[in-house]
Amino acid sequence: MGTAARRGGARVDKALDGHFKGDEAVRMALRTGPLRKVIDVFDSESVAEVVPDCIAAYTPGDSWHCVAESRAIPWSYFWQALYYKDGSAS
Repeated sequence: MGTAARRGGARVDKALDGHFKGDEAVRMALRTGPLRKVIDVFDSESVAEVVPDCIAAYTPGDSWHCVAESRAIPWSYFWQALYYKDGSAS
C-alpha cells in the first residue's frame, strides 16, 4: 500500500477512496479548510501529534470545551472528541 496522508479531512492516498470527485477536487480540498498538515494516517504517532490542532479546529465555539477525546478503535486515523458548552443543562 502506498503512503497515506490526511490533510484537513481530505485523503491523499487513492487506495483509501479512489478520489471519486477527481484530482482537482482533492487539490482544492488540500488548499482549504482549517487543517492543512499532511500526515501518514497509518502512523499512530503522526495522528497523535495533530490531535490538539484537530480538537482546537473543530471546537464549535468559544463557550465550548473538549471534555474527552480518544482514538476511535479500531482505526488509528479516526479520533473522537466530546465537547461541552458552558451553561448547558446538567
